[in-house]
Amino acid sequence: MRTIEVKEGTTISITISGIRVAYSCYGKVTSLNGEPEPGVVVEAVGQGEGCDLYQEEAKTEQDGTYRIRGLQPKCQYDVHLKTGPVNTHIERSGPKSRLIQVVDQDFTDIHIIAFRRMNQVDISGNVVTAEEFLASLKAPPVREDSPDSPVHSITLGRSTFFYFPTLQMDSTKYTLRLECSLPRSQYEFVNPEVSFTANMSFKHYKFMFEPKRKMVDQELTPGSFLILLVIGVVVLVVYNYQTVVPMVTQALGQMQGFAQQQQQHQQHRHQGLGGGAEAFAEANPSESSPTRKRVKARKAQ
Repeated sequence: MRTIEVKEGTTISITISGIRVAYSCYGKVTSLNGEPEPGVVVEAVGQGEGCDLYQEEAKTEQDGTYRIRGLQPKCQYDVHLKTGPVNTHIERSGPKSRLIQVVDQDFTDIHIIAFRRMNQVDISGNVVTAEEFLASLKAPPVREDSPDSPVHSITLGRSTFFYFPTLQMDSTKYTLRLECSLPRSQYEFVNPEVSFTANMSFKHYKFMFEPKRKMVDQELTPGSFLILLVIGVVVLVVYNYQTVVPMVTQALGQMQGFAQQQQQHQQHRHQGLGGGAEAFAEANPSESSPTRKRVKARKAQ
């Protein structure tokens, strides 16, 4: 510091020079459609040893512009939207952060796009499985406080991708479980599930579904044994028809002859019984008569 005396009526020329010890960062925060985002806090945090103690911030103006002052030379800074109790209406930004290396000049055009927080949550997902199982799958999200009441229920059909109607962004906890209608008596499978909190505008999940068919051991019943016996006989006849057919023909002939002998024997027996009855009737006509007159005895006079 230097004191200069200026006398009345005199003119003194003084040259002042200075050394710049800090620099600034200029930029603008807008929405995705280009509208300015006023009142958003942007901060620059020093990186690395000796610079991690520095932190500067600024709030955007009505036109979305900001200026962060006091950036130290030879330091690297991470420029991003400040988190915590500020910027609560902002969900995320793009890019998430910018790294700048301060040397001997200001930084300009460090623009940031801010995405406002929405009050709805979109849920989507896809299932990796064989096409034949898609029709048996559905995905109902349920609230953890009421697991027996699905909020929605989506049947996959022929598509591996599914998309739910929007949910309210109220930090409610949900469970999304993949359900299958395949019979457990024939398949072994696990129903995959995931839990999430409705605190972000969009969530996507991927499920793996790989059912395995069970090896079913059939119980042998008397009917099964009979079928096996019939099949065995048919196979035996087909492979030995030259030997079996004559034997079967001979057996059928013997059975037919036996049946004829029995029939002739029955006829002879009936004829013998009929002749005996006729001979008995001729020898005893009174016995053979169907009616007999009984003579009543008279009383003595």
